[in-house]
Amino acid sequence: MATGSTTTSANGTAGPAAGTGSWAIGGGGGKGAIRLGAAVGIGGAGGSSHMGHGGASRGTAGVGVVPRGYGGGGGGSVSASGASQAGAAGERGIVIVELYA
Repeated sequence: MATGSTTTSANGTAGPAAGTGSWAIGGGGGKGAIRLGAAVGIGGAGGSSHMGHGGASRGTAGVGVVPRGYGGGGGGSVSASGASQAGAAGERGIVIVELYA
């Protein structure tokens, strides 16, 4: 959400659509965030995948929480008192190749 000091909220993001292949599944959407004042808010959690967990939401000022496992989204940050904080990067995905003889 945009910087500010007024009460507001932001919706999470939609999860990605399924890809192609014999095991093609989409991921979970990111979670919403809320700001209650200039120094009070909750950053949104990252979306989870079927093989990983999104980064948790945070309620104190700081950078976003990193995800665990394959394909998890990074958690959102909380910026307080004008200090810029970055959200966490999402985790890498995985490609599983099955070979048949």
